[in-house]
Parts: sequence; structure tokens; C-alpha cells
Amino acid sequence: MDIFGLKNWEISYFFKENNEHLAWCKFGDLETKYVAIYLNKIWRWIQPPTEYEIRKTAFHEVCEILIQPIRYLGECRFLTDSEINPAVHDVIH
Repeated sequence: MDIFGLKNWEISYFFKENNEHLAWCKFGDLETKYVAIYLNKIWRWIQPPTEYEIRKTAFHEVCEILIQPIRYLGECRFLTDSEINPAVHDVIH
């Protein structure tokens, strides 16, 4: 979060069982910049995950937060340059 400068997000972390994903994000309204990050309690692997695998999974979820504004805009029906450009430049910076 610090590396990408995502200090303006309110983030909650949870551990929950899920049969489909190792980790996932649930976003609130984009204006509130709230996200819940979930890490699966059970990794159905032969061996427990390594610290590297856990960090890699967390990195993936942080990248989801980084690009969420662009994803949100992509799902909107009507956009203006004043909405798109700031989201793009947040990723660039």
C-alpha cells in the first residue's frame, strides 16, 4: 500500500473460507475508497503456503485496489476526460 501511495483508501482485512479464491477484494463506493481484503483461511495445497506465496497473493490484491478506479470508470456508461485522466495518472504516479 505504501509503495503505490494508496494511503487514501480505508482498508479492512479479513480471513474467511472460500472454495474459489485464495484472496479477493470487495469494494465499497468508489467515492468512499473503502475496500475489504479477504485471505482464504484454508489453502488446499499439499504443503502450507510459504511467506513468498502469501506476499505474492497480497501484492495481487493491492494491484486490484490500484486499478479499481479505472475498472469502475470502464463500467460507467458516460464518462468525461475529467474523470478518466485523474484515474490514469494515479496509476502512472
